[in-house]
Amino acid sequence: LDLNMPVWDGWQFLDSFTKIPIKQKITIYILTSSNSPEDFKKAEQYNLKSNYLIKPIDIKKFQYDN
Repeated sequence: LDLNMPVWDGWQFLDSFTKIPIKQKITIYILTSSNSPEDFKKAEQYNLKSNYLIKPIDIKKFQYDN
């Protein structure tokens, strides 16, 4: 989810999305260029703090050691 979308921003999307009655688990990642502390704090309100990724993305964050 990009926070800076042209028609709806990411927060508007999340506000509407969270009202949909969904029974299965859905994982949302915020992928944004915003490193604003306010945006990061708002992501915590949606329980998305650990899924907040700032562009550009380092591929090493997605590699796991087996």
